[in-house]
Amino acid sequence: MPAIHPDRLKREAEELQGLIENPRNLRWRVVELLEFYADRTKRHGVKGKLADATSGYRVPPPVMQALRSSLTRHTQPNPRQAHEIAQLFWEVRAQEVRLLAVAVLGNAEESFETIQMWARSTRDPIIVQSLANLAHQSLKTHAGDVLQDRVSRWLLSRNDSLQQLAFYLLMAAAEDKSEDHLPMIFEILTSVGFRQQLISRPGYLALLEFLTKESPAETAGYLLVGLKRGRANLSPVIRDLLPFFPASQRDRLDGVISR
Repeated sequence: MPAIHPDRLKREAEELQGLIENPRNLRWRVVELLEFYADRTKRHGVKGKLADATSGYRVPPPVMQALRSSLTRHTQPNPRQAHEIAQLFWEVRAQEVRLLAVAVLGNAEESFETIQMWARSTRDPIIVQSLANLAHQSLKTHAGDVLQDRVSRWLLSRNDSLQQLAFYLLMAAAEDKSEDHLPMIFEILTSVGFRQQLISRPGYLALLEFLTKESPAETAGYLLVGLKRGRANLSPVIRDLLPFFPASQRDRLDGVISR
């Protein structure tokens, strides 16, 4: 891996502006830069310019930051062109190029279908989380009820990556302090029910653990609804969550599942 010279890297990133009108040449140049800055001691799986397996260049963070900043800044003025560039980048099965594709795609409402399609086609959790963060930005700028319906369908999907996409998105919404998304989150979770295929997922427990710390009363209420519906499969989940509840909710939940 060559040494990073900040001025040179900045110049290389800014020169990408001149290739925006020729997306295929732009993709070629981005891949060339990633090849140049790749950490060959950690890199795995890249086979040529269009790798045929999930792979990674393992470039240092400053390189990705410079490329992401330049590409998003110069593609934002033309969303249609940005979408074309993003699609071309996604064809490269290398983690860094696909992360750049997500950054270029942007959070336009019409990006929802692409986010869903891309999530279906990858099992890379870092890329799925990046897609979820983009979907969360869309949640903040577009009709919430539209995205709520999509998230509900993702949670009930048999596709593992779509389920994980939904959990990552709900976690991002829960962590977002600029707006209270908790009512929406509990509405979604209640609407999809308490199916074993859902509550057995690690993302489900992680989300509920965070919600318990943020809003113990609402989380306890949600879990009690499930127990009233006869969902005994919630008992192990509740036992794992009990230490995070204040005494009042902890004692009530413990009493219910101990009957």
